[in-house]
Parts: sequence; C-alpha cells; structure tokens
Amino acid sequence: MSASKNEFQELRLPGIALADMFRQHLVIVDTVQAAPASPGPKAAPAPLREEAAPLPAEPPVAPAKPVVPAPPAPAPEAPPASLAESALPESPLAGPPYPVLGKFSRQVLVVLHDAQAVHCNDDALAFLTKVISAVGLSMEHIAILNTRGKQVSYPDLKAQLPAKVAIYFGVEPASIGVPMRFPHFQVQPWDGCTFLYAPSLAELNGASAQQVELKKQLWMALKKIFG
Repeated sequence: MSASKNEFQELRLPGIALADMFRQHLVIVDTVQAAPASPGPKAAPAPLREEAAPLPAEPPVAPAKPVVPAPPAPAPEAPPASLAESALPESPLAGPPYPVLGKFSRQVLVVLHDAQAVHCNDDALAFLTKVISAVGLSMEHIAILNTRGKQVSYPDLKAQLPAKVAIYFGVEPASIGVPMRFPHFQVQPWDGCTFLYAPSLAELNGASAQQVELKKQLWMALKKIFG
C-alpha cells in the first residue's frame, strides 16, 4: 500500500488529462494582473529659485576732457646774419637750376668762383662790366654763375644755359666735366660753344706789370671771339 501510495504521489498527469478530470471544478485564468504597486513616499517639491538681487546701477561716467598739448617753447632767435651770408646757399651743395646774374640774351656765360658773394663782389663786378663793355656787351647779354656752394656739372649747365660763348675766370672747365684741358687765353671751340679759360678776376684786376700783361692777353682773346 505504501508502495502504491508513493507511486501515486510520484504519478504526474499531463495537463490535458487534469483538465478533463476536473472540468467542472477548474477555472483557467488567461491573464494575471499585477497588483498595483504601493505608492511610495511623495517627492518633496523643488525649492523655489531665489531671484538675484538687482545690481545697483553704475553712476554715469563723465566724458574725458580733451588733452590740449602745451604750445612748444619758442626757439631762441639766431643772431642776424649778414646780407651776403644769408643769401649764400646752404650745404649740401645745390644742384640745378643754378641761380645766375644777368639776362643771357646773347648766350654769353661767365663762370667764376667768389667765396665772399652770392654772384660776384662789387670790385670784381665793376671790373667785369668794363671788360664786357669793351666788346659791346652788358649785363643784359650775359649770365654770371658763381660756383661757390654748387655741385656744377657740364651736362646740367648746358641744359640750363646753352651758351654760345663761355668764359671761365679762375675755374678750369675740366673741373665741371668739360672733357679737355687748355691753357689760359686759348680760344677753344667745342660742342657748339667757344670756350675761354682765364685767371680769376682778382688776379686780373690791378695795376701791377703782371696784371697789365694778363689784361692784354685777355683783350686779345676777346677780340678773337667778338671781333
């Protein structure tokens, strides 16, 4: 009996047989509804955000006053220069156009070097006026160029003053770019111009025997040029 009981207890019927045997007593539930979850503790409401206190308004900034620079201190006045010094050109050496004295209507150029004047000192100018008047010329017909304070070049000089006759007193033509050398009182034609090289006006202007002889040679050379 106990063996049969154990066997019965171990006997497992399939589900379809159980359903047939207990058809009047079994209730098959299709779906199982889960029990509603118990409500948990309510979350505490979020604290209200504290509004930041408004910043105090900054006081208006006054516009900056313009800075007015102080006037420069007046430079000390230089002592007045003499009339001759104030008219002399300053270094560096001046280039063309070269300032000249005279109208140059006959295209006769007189080149000299005078360290004491803008164009020519009074004594030398008076002597030169006598020399040119002896051959029928005046300041209307010539142009006097003083090479003091100037970097004179022959091409620039010819471009500004295209001379037909050029008389150099105390200034060698080769020193300004004329490509030849010739002695005093030699009448030398070249480049459409007649050149004459003579001693300076200071060497010629005097009553010594040597100066008288130099003036004679100058006169003879001028006669060859102007007749």
